[in-house]
Amino acid sequence: MKARFRKMKARFRKNHLTFQFELCYTTLANRGVAQFGSALGSGPRGTQPLKWLRRAIFPASIKNDTQNDTQRTSYSWATIGGFFMATLTKREGKKGITYQIRVVVGYDEFNKQVQKTTTWKNPDNLPETEALAAVKKFAEQFECEAKVEFAKAQAEEADKKVGKIQFAEFVSNYWLPLYVEDGEKKPTTVADYKNHIKPSLEFFGKAYLTSITPLMVDKFLKWVRTEYKTQYQKAVSEKSIRHFYITFNNVLKYAKKLGFITELPTAETKTPQVHKKKVVSMSKQEAQDFIQALNGADLEFKAKMYILLTSGLRRGEVLGLQWQDIDFMNGTASIERNIVRTTGATEIVSTPKTEGSVREVPLTGTVLSMLAILRTRSKSEWVFEYRKPDGLTKKLKRFMKANGLPDYSPHDLRHTCATMLNANNVDIKTIQLLLGHADASTTLNYYIGVEKQHIAAAVNDLAKTLAV
Repeated sequence: MKARFRKMKARFRKNHLTFQFELCYTTLANRGVAQFGSALGSGPRGTQPLKWLRRAIFPASIKNDTQNDTQRTSYSWATIGGFFMATLTKREGKKGITYQIRVVVGYDEFNKQVQKTTTWKNPDNLPETEALAAVKKFAEQFECEAKVEFAKAQAEEADKKVGKIQFAEFVSNYWLPLYVEDGEKKPTTVADYKNHIKPSLEFFGKAYLTSITPLMVDKFLKWVRTEYKTQYQKAVSEKSIRHFYITFNNVLKYAKKLGFITELPTAETKTPQVHKKKVVSMSKQEAQDFIQALNGADLEFKAKMYILLTSGLRRGEVLGLQWQDIDFMNGTASIERNIVRTTGATEIVSTPKTEGSVREVPLTGTVLSMLAILRTRSKSEWVFEYRKPDGLTKKLKRFMKANGLPDYSPHDLRHTCATMLNANNVDIKTIQLLLGHADASTTLNYYIGVEKQHIAAAVNDLAKTLAV
């Protein structure tokens, strides 16, 4: 009968080997399963595990070959649990009987078998029966030790590889291709990750992952705050520092997930905070002066500014408008896309920032009139011919300076829209939907400012109520 294993587990921990097997006996007559058996054994390295097991070895095949006065007989042996599967080749020559022992100790990184061989010589010219018993015992010992040594070597090689991988190497070989460029993230998100990881690569690039300590993390944050400069040699903002740290921490978390590190050196580090800034928006008088100055601007620029100021769109949403989005009959625009600038000053068409950003916004009659004129001139599917986000910001700043107006950006016009709607007693929920915010708290905390005269008026109204 034959023996084949159903289940086998083997573990090597420090100086101890444990193994568990389940054996299925199959008779040669009917190939049916006749009996099951299982056992558990353990012992220190260098000993024979089968000392704790009941052995059952059966020849699976026999092949004779006579050549050059040497007779070779090959046996394939199956041992309980499948843990020992040595192949013995008998050689009979002028110098006596020897056995070549070949075992499969495991598989390499390409899933190919790794084999080890050795030769057993008949020490005392033992008879064939005794020699066969002796070589089987030797083969079991050799295979056990070979497999343990192979497993140990693999573990040491893995530890060596993991321990010596540098931060920059991990970023380029693992984090970027597997986590960032996973096929699911937006191109803008991928570009942001690549941009935000730059300070970490500059600071930790050649450091080994396992050598990064909490102290090094603190030094990194101090370096970013005090020494790191943008491409324009300017200090970075609190928001950028927060992004840099979150991205760096993301790399370490991914390294831990893949098993390259066991602990996060950032575990006790607080994420850098961004202090809330005062909402920047135009006053009523500034807005009126701005609108007056726009009468001397070209029609396309004027239409863009009116949409920013009256409908509260983001600059990329304005630039992403196509004629199919404009409903002249109902006076609305559908926000379906967003033009953004990626690292390297490349403009790409992306989806709106959040799910709430996909919306329909009303357009004023003045805006519709300007768009109608532009429509007659247009030969493109795009509403606006010039669609560079940074270019729009620069043009607005030049316009403000040329007309003696305060320095405002396109996003400040969006703030102005929200602030003035709130001053006209429009409820927060309506303003939130118009701006495309997912949460009304964002609208309140970051987009709505209050003019000083409104605060003074509120205090005076309270005084009248209290008669003080």
